[in-house]
Amino acid sequence: MDRVGNVSATVKLSHWIWEFPYTEGLAMRGQLVRASLLFSALLFVSTAVAAERIAWETNLDQAWDAAVAEQKPLLIFITRDKCKFCTKMKKTTLIDPRVVGQVGTRFVPLMLNSADEQRLVRDLKITSFPTTVVIATDKSVVQRIKGHVTAKDFEMRLAEAERRAETLERRALASNRRGAGKTR
Repeated sequence: MDRVGNVSATVKLSHWIWEFPYTEGLAMRGQLVRASLLFSALLFVSTAVAAERIAWETNLDQAWDAAVAEQKPLLIFITRDKCKFCTKMKKTTLIDPRVVGQVGTRFVPLMLNSADEQRLVRDLKITSFPTTVVIATDKSVVQRIKGHVTAKDFEMRLAEAERRAETLERRALASNRRGAGKTR
């Protein structure tokens, strides 16, 4: 009975909206349609924006531990304060949906400020910003991307880095197998 009553109330409400005198009904219907479209658009955009962000690590040790545990290369994006090209890269390339998907599924992403990690910057011999460095789990640098690059170029360079990291891992596994076979 409750269910039927609720359906009737819904039907009566919809009839009430559509049975307004022509001019008043049009105005109200238009407002309802616009409000529902606006709400739907806002919901869609907020969901899309949340999905189009890279989940950056900010701690080098934690990121490295995750890379080793997940057997994924570590992608380090090194930026600096008041860097025009760093900002451009963050606002264009690093929010491109294809780049976000590629980085999020195939790498452990780490964003660092050069002022906070001066020793790492020196050890990696980084002289320009932004610089993206990809490090395989065997600690080999497999890619170094200097400056701002387009999303398409970034994707291609990351794909190459991933291939290099996989090749190094296969070689390490083969070497371990050969070494294990000799000790038997």
